Amino acid sequence: MMEPRPSFRWNALRNAFRLAHPWLLSAFLVLSFYSANMRHLEFCVVLYPLGVTGAACLLLWGSAFLIIRDSDKASLAATLGLVMNFLFPHVFRAAKAHPFFAAGNKWKMFSLVTAWALLYGVCVVRIFWARKRPVWSWGVSLLVSGMLGTAAAQVLAYHMRETLTGPRRAARAFPGKVRAAIGAMSCVSRRDLPHIAYLLVDGYARADVLQDLYNFDNSAFLTALRAKGFFVQERAFANYCQTALAQASTLNLNYLQDVLSGQEQSSDRVVLGDLIANNALIAILTAHGYRVHRYPSGYHLTDRFPGLRLLPASPGGQFSATFFDETFLTTLVNALYRRRVNPAEAHRHRVRATLEYLPLSLRSLDPVFVYAHIVCPHPPFLFRADGSPMPLQRSYTLSDGDHLTGAELSPDAYVAGYVSQLQFLNAQLERLMDAMLCASVRPLVIVLQADHGPGSRLLWEDKERTDLRERLAIFSAFYFPDGDYSALDTVFSSVNTFRVILRQFLGLDIPLLPDRAYFSKWSLPYEFHEVSLHSLLPPSP
Repeated sequence: MMEPRPSFRWNALRNAFRLAHPWLLSAFLVLSFYSANMRHLEFCVVLYPLGVTGAACLLLWGSAFLIIRDSDKASLAATLGLVMNFLFPHVFRAAKAHPFFAAGNKWKMFSLVTAWALLYGVCVVRIFWARKRPVWSWGVSLLVSGMLGTAAAQVLAYHMRETLTGPRRAARAFPGKVRAAIGAMSCVSRRDLPHIAYLLVDGYARADVLQDLYNFDNSAFLTALRAKGFFVQERAFANYCQTALAQASTLNLNYLQDVLSGQEQSSDRVVLGDLIANNALIAILTAHGYRVHRYPSGYHLTDRFPGLRLLPASPGGQFSATFFDETFLTTLVNALYRRRVNPAEAHRHRVRATLEYLPLSLRSLDPVFVYAHIVCPHPPFLFRADGSPMPLQRSYTLSDGDHLTGAELSPDAYVAGYVSQLQFLNAQLERLMDAMLCASVRPLVIVLQADHGPGSRLLWEDKERTDLRERLAIFSAFYFPDGDYSALDTVFSSVNTFRVILRQFLGLDIPLLPDRAYFSKWSLPYEFHEVSLHSLLPPSP
């Protein structure tokens, strides 16, 4: 048999490229959306939407080809469908501003959807009845490939720069330096090691802040915790005002200034994900024989925490949910049923499932470290005090501070939603603590702590007008099986949380760090402004 001639292979490639513009466009849409957010995300988040959009293009192309029986026309129909799919949400939002649609009648919205579908149908029929094969398929493929190449080059250049020369290299080495500074391993027998459960209750304020700013008395819940043997810190505060900063510091038992030195003008948060994913605490615990269980939160940076995931995460994560939120089908369901398709309900499910299933991890005979980031009472406010669903105000978002109060809801609505969600969480936590203490087959250490406080008076770009006590004063409670809380008498900030535990229960010779607190803008997270600790103390009675 004769080998195919090179010209035949070349023609086959040319023909494939001519028909490939639907898939090239789908890849461009995903990469361009990623490039706008790549300072906060790992590249792997694009894989799921790339696969889904690629499969959708294949379905569109195949359906069109079965009808038209022309590969070029089928490709044009698929590309047009993709464009109209992602263009419709923008048309929909613009139409809602018109008085005709302002009333929100779902049948009026349905008429817009129908008109858009008919427009696509007319365009497909026009392509079908065209007498000649479209001669501009080549032009479309060349145009879209150029757009895709530009987006891909931007993403590649960014990741090469950050991986080879940026702070991520220092971040990878940072946990090892912390581990080396601690010194020798402990001599505590593995069978005597306790289970350790770290429950990060996002945005939970200290009692005095709740009383003064939210007019909410939290003493009943704190009294219930103390009755169970917990030690509740009354002067606790966070070291940083953003979740990723606070967690990178707490889990690496250190302040971040050294590893982030020289990055004051950077807004790249992927480095914080690196510090969370390869943190010093887990390196120490796994070296002592601990297994690690984690419960996903839906927040992409803390979801990089290592260990065995105990609950299924949303397919593709937060990035994919946001990306597919801007499509024709999602907008159609939202318009007809006046609800979001996935994100809010998925959030409720994660919170409820974590609070229900977490005690199961403590039945392990081996020592276990359990990490659960519970995005509650932090926005979005999705629970009423009795646990019933609270309707989503507008769009699903994890934003806080004036990113939320300036765009989505008023400060008064923030306070009302926060207090309602806090009451729900308190009831669930009280039940959960009983279940955890009953379920654990080993002595149990529990850390129930916030990463930062709420943000009804937080202005991300203005430290002077921000209420720093609201943002940095945090709820913090500990349960030690030996009941010895003397080490916590002089510890007030979360950077020392696990230094105390490693000293007391693993016998490590690790010094405590001086307490400090920092504010940083959202736009410049590594430009740290030190906060006076006196301003974070509870008011004198």
